[in-house]
Amino acid sequence: KAVDLPVAMSQYGRDVTQANGVTPAYIPHGVDTSIFHPPADKAAAKRALGYEGRFVVLSDARNQPRKLLPRALEVFRRFAADKDDVVLHLHADPDDPIARTPTYTYDLRSDLGFLGLSDKVRITDGFSIRKGLPLPRLAAIYQAADVHLLASAGEGFGLPTLQAAAAGVVPLASDYTASRELVRGHGVALRVKHFVRGQSGGLQALIDIDDAVSRLQR
Repeated sequence: KAVDLPVAMSQYGRDVTQANGVTPAYIPHGVDTSIFHPPADKAAAKRALGYEGRFVVLSDARNQPRKLLPRALEVFRRFAADKDDVVLHLHADPDDPIARTPTYTYDLRSDLGFLGLSDKVRITDGFSIRKGLPLPRLAAIYQAADVHLLASAGEGFGLPTLQAAAAGVVPLASDYTASRELVRGHGVALRVKHFVRGQSGGLQALIDIDDAVSRLQR
């Protein structure tokens, strides 16, 4: 007999909690739309960050291996090569401890210099992974953006994609894992060029750089 696994697991969860006298609460992952919403004045939102007259690509992704920041930078480098009115805003911590480990060592600032992007890429001022950023300030960054680029190898959820959509920003993410569902109907699913085997054994996606560049161009 065929079994609907999600339904079966849900029933199992109810049985376990009831047997132990626990009343569970379910809080779904989501976005506070009283904070993340389209700006009343897009030009003013850009002006507040010094982005007036520019096409703003935002990438909100932690400086860790799975987010593939080097791939996002290469996408932007090719897109921005013949343009002087574009900017990439990286919401990431260049000094993230996870970027200084035996398995992942990545100097974000040096890479920006190597790629010749220091004048076209801005990193969120005063942000660190340890102290974070007030949500209204983060939302203001989203509101100044035109598109959100997530080049990660895969997502269990991918909250920045929904934050972008809520702020009226077009989200771009891989046509894989949860990202495929979160961009459906209001964003762009980027073609996957290759799959590689991750450390845990699962398949991870490498977005097609040429496809991502052409989507940004459109």
